[in-house]
Amino acid sequence: MQNLTRRDFLKIGAAGASVGLLRADGSSASAAAAGPKRGGTFTLARTASIQDFSGVNLIMGHFAFVRALYNTLVRLDRDLNPQPELAESWQFSPDGRTMTLKLRGGVKFHSGRDFTAEDVRFSWEFSTDKTTGSPQMRELFSLIKEVQTPDKSTVELKFDKPNPLVFDALDTLCMFDRTSVGKLGHTDAGSGPFQVVGYRPGGDIHLKRFEGYWEADKPSLDEYVIRQIPDSGAMVLNLESKAVDAIWGVPLHEVARLGALPGLTVDPGPPPPNMYQLMVNVRSEPLSHKKVRQAISHAIDRERICKTILHGAVKPTWLMWPKGSWA
Repeated sequence: MQNLTRRDFLKIGAAGASVGLLRADGSSASAAAAGPKRGGTFTLARTASIQDFSGVNLIMGHFAFVRALYNTLVRLDRDLNPQPELAESWQFSPDGRTMTLKLRGGVKFHSGRDFTAEDVRFSWEFSTDKTTGSPQMRELFSLIKEVQTPDKSTVELKFDKPNPLVFDALDTLCMFDRTSVGKLGHTDAGSGPFQVVGYRPGGDIHLKRFEGYWEADKPSLDEYVIRQIPDSGAMVLNLESKAVDAIWGVPLHEVARLGALPGLTVDPGPPPPNMYQLMVNVRSEPLSHKKVRQAISHAIDRERICKTILHGAVKPTWLMWPKGSWA
């Protein structure tokens, strides 16, 4: 069984930052030091389709655009340390049951509306609602019990008790334009560096630089195109023919070959990109017996599975906690 943990969701960024093959641009060290090249179009291909443009509907096909279209209040860096995004600062009450955030000024949604504290409250309500929220993330967002808005630039989050997972929630709670969420079937409702300018179901998604973005020097690209190619073999051919710049979700049997080709770079993404696990019903005979389960565990040749079936792309482990987990 392949499983993505909540920590995987937190670490997956925009524009193909997860498992994929990125084409090297051949730029020199001096050019890299001068900063990113501005302009142009980046095209990413993946096999997965999309359901809508909701930033909290975290299915595999949506990972490629969530960070491009939406901002969050706080962003966790690669070491999972909280960094300011739409919230410039925050502080906790002495009892740990209230978190007060000061919002960044000058932020606009793609519709042109100003971002305010009311949008934070709406986004929380939208993301915890059973009809519009994410089944994967609703429980996490529900750790916030109330959102109060003393003024347009201040938000107070209320908890039943001190909440050590609040930064996980704030890193994934996208800020929605409440006037645009009715259009998520064909466009976005965000404030991110890109906005949707074209979409054909089953076809390409065209994103364009949002000229009103609050970080004036971002994004570097003019356009970002997400292409759906359902057949993984055809997707690989598109990469090798340079029809696309990157592919996401590389077939495991192709990783070693493609990684050895000049001009291609394999990026496995944050560890672990995925996890394969065997779960059993311990209430049923004979699996209810500890020795039977131990015998099954000893009989599984993890190294051989990783080498032959997973083509050496992953490392075997004997613990239920992957290396990317704090546990």
